[in-house]
Amino acid sequence: METVMQANEWLDALYDSFCELAGHQLSFSRVNKEGHFDYLPDIIYGASLTLKGRDLSVCMCLATNVEGCHAVGERMLSALSKSDAILPDIDYADAFCELLNIISGSVIRKYFAEDDSLVLSVPVFVNDNLQMPKNSVINGLSLKADGIPFSFIIIMAGT
Repeated sequence: METVMQANEWLDALYDSFCELAGHQLSFSRVNKEGHFDYLPDIIYGASLTLKGRDLSVCMCLATNVEGCHAVGERMLSALSKSDAILPDIDYADAFCELLNIISGSVIRKYFAEDDSLVLSVPVFVNDNLQMPKNSVINGLSLKADGIPFSFIIIMAGT
């Protein structure tokens, strides 16, 4: 079974997966969509990974500010540690990458469970602006979780 998803479908699926995690593992009480965009925003902190298959190549990114990166890190790691110690920056980065990995894995299981050609890259933490190949098409969705801004960005090859 071949599944072809358009960029907005990817964004909606990533958003839905984020919302599922938001109330449970991340303890966010409210997540709101803010709007779609079609440009590459300035990224302060983020995670990026690539999914490739026979007829598929998509880069998925999750971006936020320092407050969002720390909120994710603290909330994801609070179950592992009862300490209020300040985490090293690398732990925040790892937690943020793991969040994107969990979200993208959920989308892949839901929409591409039977595609054995898929290869998912290791998430990479970004603390600067993304660089992208020419002819790439960018689509994004901004959202807020308890007032903290996040953005999902989908980068696909253009025609």
